[in-house]
Amino acid sequence: MQGYTLGTRPELMANRCAKVQVNFLAFPGTSGASFMDYIIVDQYVASIERADEEFTEKLAILPRSYQANYFVDPISIPERGSLEWKALRHRENLSESSFVFANLNKVDKIDPHSFSVWMRCMQQVPESVLWLLEPSIPAAAEIVKKNLQIAARDAGICPDRIVFAKKVGREEHIQRMAAGDLFLDTFYYGAHTTATDAMRGGLPLLTLAGESFSSRVGVSLLHGMNSKKATSLVAYSVDEFVEIAVEMAKAQMDYRGEALGRKLIDMDYSGDGDNHELFDWKAYSTDLDHLSRMMVEVKELTSMEMHV
Repeated sequence: MQGYTLGTRPELMANRCAKVQVNFLAFPGTSGASFMDYIIVDQYVASIERADEEFTEKLAILPRSYQANYFVDPISIPERGSLEWKALRHRENLSESSFVFANLNKVDKIDPHSFSVWMRCMQQVPESVLWLLEPSIPAAAEIVKKNLQIAARDAGICPDRIVFAKKVGREEHIQRMAAGDLFLDTFYYGAHTTATDAMRGGLPLLTLAGESFSSRVGVSLLHGMNSKKATSLVAYSVDEFVEIAVEMAKAQMDYRGEALGRKLIDMDYSGDGDNHELFDWKAYSTDLDHLSRMMVEVKELTSMEMHV
């Protein structure tokens, strides 16, 4: 079950509709409920050492990122500077010469602390813009855009340097990720599906390793790229986060036309994704099946509650 999210029905779980009840996906945290037996995690979002402090469930630990990712078709990522890339930037109202910091989460994930740190990055990269997702409800969009522009101005950043992306279908959304240069994660409730969409579309993710499940998902996803250069995009302090972002932006501007995702961090996100553990849905399915069997066997064969 997906925890406390829209449409969930915890009363079913409270009435013990299954022998083994598992908290999985959507809600990145404990249910706090005695009737949930397990929560599916991985080694990056949760640890056995702190499990009793953070979870009422026992941990069911996958050997790869806990987040399931399924992409049907190969994705072609345009090279930076190509005609296709220029057309993409033009469609998204992004200058060809700008370094594009991006965060295409729903805006309710943007907290004041994260936003203030993004402004620090922009202050040190004058050629940069911040690319955000516009709320789909027009009345809300105007209020949100105005508030973010005011916050930017208060931080010494011209409001015009914030560019808003319209909501589009998922396939188009993934394809347009290549218009960005670096995805800046939020700190308290980080990107989940949005982060994998970004990386699948060729947009590298920079994340800050937090203390909670919801703030460590980016760490899990980057380790799923099975690349040392990907995990170098995990910061362990705010200052390091800013340092990495600024360093990458300045290096990109120095390249004058090279593709950040290919040249500076040397990760190929294109094709069918089989070279990255994060996108290997067949192996994920096998691991999840094995883990599910283990949870059932522990329940049926022992009277003990234990992590698996």
